[in-house]
Amino acid sequence: MSLHNVRDHGAAGDGAQLDTKAIQTAIDAAASTGGTVLFPAGRYRSGTIVLRSGITLKLAAGATLVGSRELADYPAELAPFRDAVGVDRGRTLVLAHKVTDIAIEGPGTIDGQGAGWGDPRPMILRLIDCTRVRVTDLTLRDSAAWVQHYLGCEDLYLRGVKVDSRVNGNNDGLNLDGCQRVRVSDCHFSSGDDALTLKCTTARACRDITITNCLLSSHCNALKFGTESQAGGFENIVISNIAVYDTRLCGITVATVDGAPVRDVVIAGVSMRNVGAAIFVRLGARGYHLPKEVQPRPVGCLQTLILRDIHARTTDRIGSAILGLPGRPIENVLLDGLTIESPGNATAAEAARIPEELPAMYPQFTEWGGPFPAYGLFCRHVRGLTIANAGFTLLKPDPRPAIACQDVQGLVTGNLTGSVHGAGLQKNLGD
Repeated sequence: MSLHNVRDHGAAGDGAQLDTKAIQTAIDAAASTGGTVLFPAGRYRSGTIVLRSGITLKLAAGATLVGSRELADYPAELAPFRDAVGVDRGRTLVLAHKVTDIAIEGPGTIDGQGAGWGDPRPMILRLIDCTRVRVTDLTLRDSAAWVQHYLGCEDLYLRGVKVDSRVNGNNDGLNLDGCQRVRVSDCHFSSGDDALTLKCTTARACRDITITNCLLSSHCNALKFGTESQAGGFENIVISNIAVYDTRLCGITVATVDGAPVRDVVIAGVSMRNVGAAIFVRLGARGYHLPKEVQPRPVGCLQTLILRDIHARTTDRIGSAILGLPGRPIENVLLDGLTIESPGNATAAEAARIPEELPAMYPQFTEWGGPFPAYGLFCRHVRGLTIANAGFTLLKPDPRPAIACQDVQGLVTGNLTGSVHGAGLQKNLGD
């Protein structure tokens, strides 16, 4: 294995010269035999660089790869991509396409210089259909768009990655999109948009994934499934030991609204502080479809979801919810060891309100026009629901019950406690 210092290939590392060509020359040289491309201390201003199989990109302490501020330095034709709402997101600082055995290592930094960009705008990392990928001990800062997009990757390992990116819109900290055999551990994601997101923008499933020992903070949602949930779906996913803090919207959102199946998901050991809501689970019928499909896909399914040892201090009086569709319930949900502290203070009129179905609504708990009819947890169109060892508390009096259910079949509860400031523990809203 060879070592290629980017300075030896003409990179200045002074933050002024555009080093794209020199960096790419070093990458291509290392790829001929397999080796490491080293960035010693310095600031390396660059446009899109393309990784090759068998190389390691190594940013030493004090080294920063800095994204150019010129759109022309990010060719759109290298890997075009449009998200479900039609926005061009193919441009990126670091690109890998159909390569194997690659790594990006710190302890240095990649800075996207993303403040002030309009559309189109580049991501920091975009890896497509790659196999055996390691990203470790790296800091990613200030992306203009999504910070990391891994699309259709296999055998992906992220450890010790720190994201600090709140300078623009759509700053998702990590997007796992149709990836399989993924391990994420010991990471810290602080982002302007969703911190850690699982997506399916293609027919490829997100499957066999573990995420553990991470810190999440977001101006939107901390952990979110299904912003885009097309054909592939989500299966066999375990998320554990997560601390969530300072998150404006929801701590945990598990949703499928574009036809994808969600099966066998376990989320355990999550503590949340200063979050809008604790949990939002949604099976919907928005129906965004793959570009080559003429018709939207049929409604998906959401089955076998286990949420265990979830503790949250929330700031929004809307509350948490599990919402299926009429005739298409969410199936087999276990909530065990759930505690939610809520701000309360809903009005009597809000307590009597039954939210609309809104099958095509974007999957976000704030979209239903006001508080849910429970200060703790509202459940509708669910078959097979167990809530055990759960406690709900209020900071201010509230006329709503802790739990309200509508069209819930097979409800099992045990060892529940509710606040003395609420209207009661459980309420069945009828059909």
